[in-house]
Amino acid sequence: MNLNYFYFKSDGEVFYCIYKNENISQKSDLNKASICYLGVGKENFDRFSSKLKKKFGLPDIKYKNNSLISSSVIDYLSGKQRNIDINTFFPTGTEFEKKVWEIAKEIPYGSKISYKALSEKVCFHIGKPKSYRAVGNALGKNPVILLVPCHRIIKSNGDIGNFSSGISLKKKLLDLEAKNSINP
Repeated sequence: MNLNYFYFKSDGEVFYCIYKNENISQKSDLNKASICYLGVGKENFDRFSSKLKKKFGLPDIKYKNNSLISSSVIDYLSGKQRNIDINTFFPTGTEFEKKVWEIAKEIPYGSKISYKALSEKVCFHIGKPKSYRAVGNALGKNPVILLVPCHRIIKSNGDIGNFSSGISLKKKLLDLEAKNSINP
């Protein structure tokens, strides 16, 4: 597996990205890229890249900046676009976690659902009743925040809930989407 990584700063956060690509040269080529990690903070990045290296016996992941991916994420974070149209792939995670992430990807921009509601959707697909805690744990391991929009999942009582990249970022993302959903 030939992977690249880069990092960039947006709105006070340092994002790290691990991806594979097929010579992306223009915005229309973004569908040739596939991201397996998009997260905040060097510590989270180091943990994930170590897991990849150990699982696949990879040499170091090469640094290769990708301004098209970073500009797409920055445009999303600034409210200029509602979707980040880049493929994902999940080389890590259990089948259950991958199912949770795939179902969470379907939550529309500006929407919020509860952990319970997401769990019920997952249960429908895999037949595991009352897997709320397991769903929450899977979301905590989400390797591609923003692309799998786990920030849109809240507690049943309306409280914001947890977020692996910090509650303040989750609140910023929810506020951004709420604002842009009203004023498209």
